[in-house]
Amino acid sequence: MDIVDEESDLFAVRQLVNLDSYLEKKTSDSMIQNETEQSKDIVKGVKTSRSKKYLEYTPASRELFFYHKIQHLMSVSAAARKAEVKESTARTWWKKLQEDPDSFTLKKKTDNQNRPKNRLQDEHKQSLIEFFDNEPNAYIVDAVEMLPSKFAGLEIKKSRVHEFMRDECNLSLKQTTRWPEARANENNIQNRYDWVIRWSNTDMDFSKNCIFIDEAGFDINMKPSRTWAPRGQMAVTISPTTRAPSHTIIGAISTVGVINQSIRVPKQPPKTSTTE
Repeated sequence: MDIVDEESDLFAVRQLVNLDSYLEKKTSDSMIQNETEQSKDIVKGVKTSRSKKYLEYTPASRELFFYHKIQHLMSVSAAARKAEVKESTARTWWKKLQEDPDSFTLKKKTDNQNRPKNRLQDEHKQSLIEFFDNEPNAYIVDAVEMLPSKFAGLEIKKSRVHEFMRDECNLSLKQTTRWPEARANENNIQNRYDWVIRWSNTDMDFSKNCIFIDEAGFDINMKPSRTWAPRGQMAVTISPTTRAPSHTIIGAISTVGVINQSIRVPKQPPKTSTTE
């Protein structure tokens, strides 16, 4: 006959860090940090005595930034890097343009007169962007078939469409992030917005009096989704057939520091013993 030991804890949680141990460790670290800060203050005092030099950008730099931002549909940071402009300056330029659209007019490039005219123009760009907005899982060959159906007489190769999508439409193939349908539901979005507005009108301040709780699960067989491999070869990682025990880290933090951090140990089967 088998006797089951019911005292086995299937949901055991072991504490890793609490607020007291965190503050104790933080105090000892701060003493070491203070010595480092003293040396930094000396260096900082020398630097503050120097006058600041501000970068002055030419109209060509400004033109190049707006060219990448408007024509290639890049983000502000990406266009700023292309134009070798400081991101904060680029954001100021873009904000002023949004406030006053007439403050800047992008000039057309005139140094390509000897080059053959590109078959894909702004209207094709807009069609491609709308096509992949509606069908993000579509293939390039689908876009190649779509263009002649909307623009009669257009003949274009797949490689040229791919190049146009990459360089002019600023589209790239990325790893898909799956969201539940409920997350994009308009009612749920409105409810989340109303919740934020309601709590914003109280004394709740996430930077002063809030505690954030979260959990993260993992097991020993987990691997990154991307792997380096020689070109032309498949990237393969060997995973054990047996399922590894899963672990869950549960943590609570605030502006004070780590309030609590615990690990939920894997479920242990109840102990059994056999008697005659």
